[in-house]
Amino acid sequence: MRINMNNKQSAMKVLTLIACVISLFPIVSSIVSFSILPSIIPLHFDSIGNITRFGGSYEFIILGVVLTLISVIMVIVFAKVNMADIGRIIGFIGSIVMSLVFMSVVITFTCKVFYYI
Repeated sequence: MRINMNNKQSAMKVLTLIACVISLFPIVSSIVSFSILPSIIPLHFDSIGNITRFGGSYEFIILGVVLTLISVIMVIVFAKVNMADIGRIIGFIGSIVMSLVFMSVVITFTCKVFYYI
């Protein structure tokens, strides 16, 4: 069975697009969380859960921006670097998983903030 090169390239483009869209999830979840958070929120907790620092809710956006940048850079690297297709696929899947983990970090942090409010 021969694999048509156009189908293979199309599949890689679709996978790249999916990875790019999913890599935006952390910033989207940060923006949604920002819209429902109060202006002053707990931002740092010690190892037993005590609040050690408060800050403005705008600082929460920084978390989403940094996590999104990491995900987007990873997608761009795997899209542009010349490597075997299996390595590229593994890289894209890794960036998708990382983006979903980052999104869960943002959501978990938001839930923890509401617990302490």
